[in-house]
Amino acid sequence: MLTLKNLSLTIVQIALLSALAIGSDRAAQWLHLPVPGSIIGAIILFALLKSGIVRLQWIERGANWLLAQMLLFFIPPCVGIIQYEDIVRTNGLTLLIAVVIGTVVVMAAIALPSGLIKASKARRLGRRNEVSHS
Repeated sequence: MLTLKNLSLTIVQIALLSALAIGSDRAAQWLHLPVPGSIIGAIILFALLKSGIVRLQWIERGANWLLAQMLLFFIPPCVGIIQYEDIVRTNGLTLLIAVVIGTVVVMAAIALPSGLIKASKARRLGRRNEVSHS
């Protein structure tokens, strides 16, 4: 059940993740980097998590909520596609290839850090269980 405390915590975590996203996007623009700010933000967040500066539980609720709402983030691009039907008809195959390649690259770029974080979390839980059973 969602309590006021859990809701507040989730909102704060979403705000922190949003601040990181906006900040890394602005930094990428300001520094004229060829990499999107979202990628830079993901790398920064991974580094902060891996180094222990940021703990997973500090962002886990907010991140899980954002992941659960991802379908809503795809509605505006779908509406945009409908508005530009002529472009889709003339360049549809090129767009499809770009979307597929982009999706594969993003999935690979996210899967590696996610796997490392999950393995690290499992190792820590395993160590705690070993200590408690001793």
